[in-house]
Amino acid sequence: MTTTYIDASRHLVKDTPVARMLRKRLNCPDIVTFWSADTGQWILGYWISRRAGLVDEVEDLGPAFEAVTPPLVEMIAACWKPVNWKEKKKRLMSRERDRIRKRNDQIMEDSERWNWAKGRLSDRGINPVPYMLDSRMTGGGPE
Repeated sequence: MTTTYIDASRHLVKDTPVARMLRKRLNCPDIVTFWSADTGQWILGYWISRRAGLVDEVEDLGPAFEAVTPPLVEMIAACWKPVNWKEKKKRLMSRERDRIRKRNDQIMEDSERWNWAKGRLSDRGINPVPYMLDSRMTGGGPE
């Protein structure tokens, strides 16, 4: 599914009976359930990084996790039992680090481009609007 950063203002992490049962069945101590205010649904996932609050979503449980049926539990257990959780975590963390690195590189390129443009305007004796070409890294204009 997707990777989610747990935000206390939008997510409620709760240790539910469904999470406890699937932790046993799948032999994965990182299984977690959380409620998302964005979707209004309970989501089953597992921690990729507890410190960073990074969770990979496994299954939507619907608006009430109490409504989880035994066939759904069997389906989840059958689908996710053969997964090597450690390898999956490594791949997801690597992908997340690459995404962050690329985003940081893009921010640096934008900052250099903005600084170059400000310099060119200053060389011509034109004072740019203060917030127009200021990079976000230096506390620039609105996003």
